[in-house]
Parts: sequence; C-alpha cells; structure tokens
Amino acid sequence: MKQKVILSIGAGYPQIDFIKSLKDKGHYVVAIGKGRNSEKAIQLCDEFAEVNTHNEAEVLNWIQSFSKKIDAVGSYSGGQAIRTLQVVNKALNLHTEIPTELMVGMDKFSQQELYEKYRLTTIASWNIKEITQNLNIIDGVNKFIVKPTVGRGSSGVEIVNKNDLISAINENKYGDETIVQEFREGLEYRVLALVQNGELKLLAPVVRDSYEGTVFLGRLSYDDKHSKRIEDYFMNFIKECGVQDVILKADILVSAENIDMIEMDIGVGGGTYYKQYLSKLFDYDLNSEYINLILKEQVSKANMPSESRLMDYVYNLSGKPIEINVIEIEKTLEPILGEHKILKNLLSPEKSGKFQSNADFIFTVIHKNKDLTNVELNKIVNEKLFKNG
Repeated sequence: MKQKVILSIGAGYPQIDFIKSLKDKGHYVVAIGKGRNSEKAIQLCDEFAEVNTHNEAEVLNWIQSFSKKIDAVGSYSGGQAIRTLQVVNKALNLHTEIPTELMVGMDKFSQQELYEKYRLTTIASWNIKEITQNLNIIDGVNKFIVKPTVGRGSSGVEIVNKNDLISAINENKYGDETIVQEFREGLEYRVLALVQNGELKLLAPVVRDSYEGTVFLGRLSYDDKHSKRIEDYFMNFIKECGVQDVILKADILVSAENIDMIEMDIGVGGGTYYKQYLSKLFDYDLNSEYINLILKEQVSKANMPSESRLMDYVYNLSGKPIEINVIEIEKTLEPILGEHKILKNLLSPEKSGKFQSNADFIFTVIHKNKDLTNVELNKIVNEKLFKNG
C-alpha cells in the first residue's frame, strides 16, 4: 500500500485513535492545533504544527507553506474546526469536499436558512431583533427554544413560554441575533450517516433523551421504528445537494407529520464517545471506516445491531469539585448493569464542579440495562461514589 500524507485538523485527545489508526496503516500523519493539544496525539504524529484550527486563513496559509502534498484530511474536532475542515477539503479539491453553500459553520441562523432551503425543517425561526420589531410574528406560538447564535454542547439553550420570552426581551436579556424557534413535540434522534459514492453505508438512528430538567445529553438508545422515513429524509438531501462521499451527524425531531432538522455537522461524525458507542452498537469500526472514506478506499456496509445497547451520560450534581475512581465505579455498577463500558471525560470536568453543558459530563457508560433510568443511574453514582474534593 502506498503511503499517503494525512492532515489531522486538531491535535487534541479526540484525535488520538484517528492518528494511531492512520499510523498503524503506514501513513504519514501531520496534525495542527492550538490550545488543548494532547501530548500523546502529538507524539504519534510524524509532524505537528501549532496552528489555530478555528482560524481558516491561518490554516490555509500554513498549508501553502507545507512542503508535502496532502492526500486526505480528517478530524474528530468540533466547533469552528468543523468549518475549517470543510474549507480545507475544498481548497485541496479533495473528494470529500462539500458545496460552499453547505459550509455554514456554527452560525445557527445560517444553518436554519440552509435547512429551510433544502426543506429539512418546518420549524419557524426568528432572531430577537425581528421579534422586537414586530411581536405579531410569533402569534400562535406559546412555547419557544432560545439559542445563542453561535454555541455548542447545548450551552445557553433555554425553553421558555411566550410571557417569559417577551419579559426577557423587554429586559434586554438576549442579544439581537439570538435565535428563537417554536417548540415542537416529537422524538429527538441523533443520527450518523456515512455515505460513499452516493450510497448509504451506515445510518444510525439513535434516540436522544435529555437529562431530567435540562437540554443536556442524558441517554442514547437505538431505535429503528422510523428508520425508513429517516433514511429517505437524508438520502433526499444527499442527492439534492450533490455530495458523494460524506459523513455527517445530525439532531432531528421526528413527529407523525414531519421530520425537522435541529442541527447538523457535515464532514465529522460527532464526538469520540458517541463514535465509540455506535461502533459498539453496530459492531462496526467507525474510526477505520471513516479513514477508508477520506482515503477513497472501500467503506464496509453496516449490518443492523444484533442487540440493543444504551449510553448514559453521568454528571456531577453537587456543583462542587469531586474526586472519582473509575475502578470503584466499575465495581459498583457491575451488579446493577452487568456488562458495561465506562468512557471517562478526558477533559476532567469533575475538577471544576461545572454542570453547564453537554461537555460537563463526568463519564458515559455503555450497557444493556433498559430497566434503569438515566436519572436513577446518575443518582446512584452521585450518592455512592462521588466525593467532594
């Protein structure tokens, strides 16, 4: 096999398995990143450059000065780095590039305009400025979701009624470009789709339940009762926008009447914990198949899951810094969950005591016990195992 030069957009801990797999296959790996870099990821690479992956111009300037021809680009990063990945793919004219109009980055209003163009949503959306200028435009809607224009991890997302929304607007609580959407009932899915040559190789429809009283991730569980509708929904989009080789992660809302897009990342497949859950659920090496996609090698078609598995997110509910012992946690959970796998959050949010977004989970646990709720699991762990620091 001919050695290829692969660029990793990011050099943090989510890139470690990606870089290691590329090296195991004999490829030359160069990574760029600035800020939360991982020493292990950097050591695995053949070359590393301190470049800000949130700055497209800086990344493109570095590529122009790089001495080797880059054959493929990949990333497990999130946030602004997603758009950087898209921009680099296009600049290098790689087969995984996407049309410019799909490169909307993290701006939620631009995302919403894209979803409306491709008929991916029927949910009404406004910015605060529009509502302030004409309160009548939200007539008939009594419940809303309010989001920062740019954000991730559900940080800053609120669900409010009409009276509270108007009061907050009158108090100038929100910026003019804050996004306001009508609240819809339905089943929320987190879906990963892997497409090669226009063919769907993997469709993973996973129900996303929020942690009690929040909009943060609580439990992921496989559910295929709407799989045909979801498959048609995504394949119609793939065909209409013209992409052939792509991985994407999307949060959608499924009701009897519609499927509505909440948010979509094109070019990356969600966080490393989510990918490990899907790999376990489908018995499918998602990391290797993603590498096959960017290298233009044959991607395997996934089979349906042979057994159901859940992934629960566990948070520190005390609001104080804590100490955790993974071995002790495993011993406590074994009689309750049976076979399970704990994935500790390598950002170690337990040291700060924060509980403000999806990113603040202490660990996830993959298991098969449907009888235990996410709330009960969080309660058990918090009461028995978390100790204040």
